[in-house]
Amino acid sequence: GFLTGKYRPGATVASKRAESVKQLLADPANVSLLARLDAVAIEHRVSVPAVVLAWTRAQGPVAAPIASARIPSQLDALFESADLGLTPEELAFIAGESR
Repeated sequence: GFLTGKYRPGATVASKRAESVKQLLADPANVSLLARLDAVAIEHRVSVPAVVLAWTRAQGPVAAPIASARIPSQLDALFESADLGLTPEELAFIAGESR
């Protein structure tokens, strides 16, 4: 979905959800969130979905995020996420609270 980074301003995505995601992309706060997720992913050399899964795991009271893969290449993010731990500073950064 939206947090995977699949949808970006100006990008055309062939998806049933693409039209509804345009509303999310119209909000500068959401675009900023995607940029922060990108930055953390680059720092860790992992995909944005891996960062999102690690971030979700760090949110209480979530025990484990529910994620699925439609195609084999989407499994990579699930595997990357398993070993990814985010620091309190990174969690605050993703939340827009620092940096």
